[in-house]
Amino acid sequence: MTDPQIDIHWPDSFTIAHCLGCLYLTFAAHADEELSADETAVIQEKLGGWPFVEDLDETMCEVTEYWEGLTQAQTFTMLETVTSFLKSAADVEHLRAMYADLESVARADGRVVEEEVQWLEMIREDWGL
Repeated sequence: MTDPQIDIHWPDSFTIAHCLGCLYLTFAAHADEELSADETAVIQEKLGGWPFVEDLDETMCEVTEYWEGLTQAQTFTMLETVTSFLKSAADVEHLRAMYADLESVARADGRVVEEEVQWLEMIREDWGL
């Protein structure tokens, strides 16, 4: 459980697309501390496949700029906040699709590290999948 006192400075303009972008980016870059070209391509493919993403490039730029400004503690709080929000905002079918996207992002660099496995399990349980 994260500390509820940690302010993640969530921009008011962020949408569900930004939530997914932050989640995908966290899986790709934070767990193994690298963001490969393959991971970036998978994030863009998966995020761009959602009908509510109006401008993929703009969304990715905003998400990346926001994400890069987070401390490690803020990243964990953001991860918990976003997964909780998505659980309340999406139906089971969409949550399953988002989870499948997360699995693809985790595998994009050719390896799935233990932290990614733990995060996937945490989200699967939290979302009731």
